[in-house]
Amino acid sequence: MFDRPADDSRAARVAGDLALAKRVRGAMGRVYALRLSPQDREAATGVIREFKQ
Repeated sequence: MFDRPADDSRAARVAGDLALAKRVRGAMGRVYALRLSPQDREAATGVIREFKQ
């Protein structure tokens, strides 16, 4: 579920497009917080944590 957005965010960071990286991370956070079950949220915590740094 987060593979594509994670790749997009990483590519934006490498390209120096911090604004795009922040937008992608924000979208990932909304899905994580509002749409995932507790079990799915637990599985995705590592990916989300990476992008909050």
